[in-house]
Amino acid sequence: MRLPILDRYFLRETLLVLGAVLVVLLLVLLGGLFVRLLGKVAAGSLEAGLLLPLVFWWTIQSLSTLLSVSLFLAILISLGRFYKDSEIYAMRASGLGPWGLLRPFLLLGGAVAVLLAVLALWLNPWATQRTHALRDMAVKKLDLAGVTPGRFITQPSAHRVVFAEALSADRRYLERLYVFQERQGALQVITARRARQVRPEGSADAYLELEDGELFQGAPAAERHLRVRYRRQGIRLPGLRLAPRQDVDMLPPDVLLRHADRPHRAELHWRLSFPLSALVLTLLAVPLSHASPRAGRFGRLTVAILIYIFYANLLGMGRAWLEDGTLPLWLGLWWVHGAVVAGALLLQARQNGWRPRLWRRAAA
Repeated sequence: MRLPILDRYFLRETLLVLGAVLVVLLLVLLGGLFVRLLGKVAAGSLEAGLLLPLVFWWTIQSLSTLLSVSLFLAILISLGRFYKDSEIYAMRASGLGPWGLLRPFLLLGGAVAVLLAVLALWLNPWATQRTHALRDMAVKKLDLAGVTPGRFITQPSAHRVVFAEALSADRRYLERLYVFQERQGALQVITARRARQVRPEGSADAYLELEDGELFQGAPAAERHLRVRYRRQGIRLPGLRLAPRQDVDMLPPDVLLRHADRPHRAELHWRLSFPLSALVLTLLAVPLSHASPRAGRFGRLTVAILIYIFYANLLGMGRAWLEDGTLPLWLGLWWVHGAVVAGALLLQARQNGWRPRLWRRAAA
């Protein structure tokens, strides 16, 4: 089925703006995340190899929110240009009606809604699982390649601080290593010419093998201190046993449907709100973008953003009310979508010349 010329024109212009807005929002959000993760890599608390996978899976999680707001802003900006350049008025003089203006944007909103349904129901839970798995891996794994020479690396679970002056050329050994740890109320300082991480075959524990160093131990008020020279010794690295996560945001939709309790149903309504929001915001953006040529291209953009913030916050409050029992489960979040749709239809009707009888009497 071939679309009319005006529909293709509207879609082409809106898709260009949608891509630009989505890229800008992604750069803003991912830029802050990338800087924070890069700081953790520099501090040695995160392995460099986990940086890009974490950014990738977090991007998948963010697309559900960014796509809806990008679509909303793209329709407002593109239609705002059409109104500013008086193209809409020329089209209406040529026979373009309200449905002809709304139809291409509903097609675009429907396509985005299908994509959001796939993201929210299936890809987001998978991305959340992968993100948590990578974070657990970062907590459990101590890789010498992740230790930055010249920085103090803290291991809170073992009450230990590790400092290495350099990394060998083959990146297998830490050179001139210092370990500061607390043992039975006394401070223990271990030095080593070099060290490497080893994991015995069949063992789940990892060890730091130290070579050619000294051990000092003693309390500040003690009369005697211990000093030992060694050829080789090992330090057991702290092994973390993380409990498996069973968060509802990681469950597939079929599991959510099998549970009738409030957390699972609230999560299901929340995921369904993402594709529904694409259609709701499309219905709202078309009449909200209406402006006179003198109003400028971004005349109602501030009002539109405030309405979106109110809509998004109301959805979040509705989810919390579903979880704590304030709202009945059968009501879900439909009332939020219904209220915004009613407002969009009323705004559309007013722009097309329809006014309730009460308003006509007041105007007379």
